[in-house]
Amino acid sequence: MPEPQFLTFREVAAITRLSERHLHRLVARGSLRPAREGRKLLFPRAEVDAWIAAKLAERPSVEACAS
Repeated sequence: MPEPQFLTFREVAAITRLSERHLHRLVARGSLRPAREGRKLLFPRAEVDAWIAAKLAERPSVEACAS
């Protein structure tokens, strides 16, 4: 089954291992931008993946932490 193009708050929370409350804070700050579909807020999968990649890139490498 192909991955969905849009994710719900619950799905993004599961993927990122963040609480839905924390996701709401990230949306309020503009860190993540969901799209509105009727009354639902949906996150484009590509933007969630890009946000995760950016957060991983910000982290110091294991080698830097060991020295």
